Amino acid sequence: MRVKNPCGLILAGVFVCGICQAQPTQLGIDRSAKIARIQLQGEAYRLYTLSSCDLPSTNWNFLATFNLGDTPQTWFDSASAVVPRRYYRAVKLPAFTVPESADDFRLIDHQGNSHQLYWYQNANNVTAFVLIFTGNGCTKVQQMVPTINALTNFAPQGIITWLIDANSADNRSNIITQANALGIALPILHDRAQLVARAYHASGTPEAVCVDQSSWTIFYRGAIDDRLGSNAVSTTQYYLTNALANFLASRTVTPRQTQTNGFPITLLPISTPSPTLHRRE
Repeated sequence: MRVKNPCGLILAGVFVCGICQAQPTQLGIDRSAKIARIQLQGEAYRLYTLSSCDLPSTNWNFLATFNLGDTPQTWFDSASAVVPRRYYRAVKLPAFTVPESADDFRLIDHQGNSHQLYWYQNANNVTAFVLIFTGNGCTKVQQMVPTINALTNFAPQGIITWLIDANSADNRSNIITQANALGIALPILHDRAQLVARAYHASGTPEAVCVDQSSWTIFYRGAIDDRLGSNAVSTTQYYLTNALANFLASRTVTPRQTQTNGFPITLLPISTPSPTLHRRE
């Protein structure tokens, strides 16, 4: 199937959105490795979102947001190995995008210790925070424990990592049991009221959110990596560790957002207090 995009380019299996300029938005697909290798080219130093549509569906699903440099961006779509009939669409975002801010919070971890984000506001030895939203029973979290524990390797470079359990069914007791059983070496903060999950728009587990301590803005959110099972393969993309390495080296973080590939976080309805009625005497 051949699809003609608004700029007049004809690409196989690709939709491209954007205004025709000196540097038109272009997508290329290479399936020689059985996993689709996507190449995105467009205006330098602009944000682009990539989405997909799986036939026969007509719905477009978000995949990632890229910050293009002066060279094309290459990305592997690991899900294409099991969903081969897929179209892709790239959309250029506005020239100025306001960075997502990181709200302050204070939570108690599974060992009874208090942690507050802005408490580190003047800490010269802290550069960033990694918040990983988790929940008991999430098999993806269980598969990722060695990778999550390895984030302590970034601690000497000033990066603090906290796990945040926003599962409404969890309590301090079963969080401790799960942490001990899995050998989790990091603090697990209990977001019982789901206030932090709401403030940070967390959608699934394990979803990582990286916060720049100098500006209190988010420089990466999404999946830890793109593996479909418990084992990595030659094309596995390590989104979180790459984002941290680029951040520490003052390089552009791209992708800056990816699709979360775990279990959805179910947010409970916010209860509204009933009005109190008083009888006039």
